[in-house]
Amino acid sequence: MPLLSHRIIGYDVRRMMFDFTMLTPDAMTVGCSISGSAMDRLIGKSGCLPTEREAQFSALRSKIEEIASSIYDLETPSYVYIFSKHVEVSIGIRGRGGKR
Repeated sequence: MPLLSHRIIGYDVRRMMFDFTMLTPDAMTVGCSISGSAMDRLIGKSGCLPTEREAQFSALRSKIEEIASSIYDLETPSYVYIFSKHVEVSIGIRGRGGKR
């Protein structure tokens, strides 16, 4: 069941995670977080300043939400966490011609 785009919360410097929410088709809110290193891996560069994280998230939002939705479909967690390992899997599948 694909999740729908919802709200941007922002970057938590202490946890080094960008927080956002998505909605299930029946309008239940699902909390989500992506690590700064996972966003860096998606964009192909590291060293993003905390003040630049929201712009980075916005530029990558559709891909990040696609990954979050895939994790939710596989595991149905109460909260979705995206780490570098999820991005590596996503890039690997995409690189072999699969859709993600």
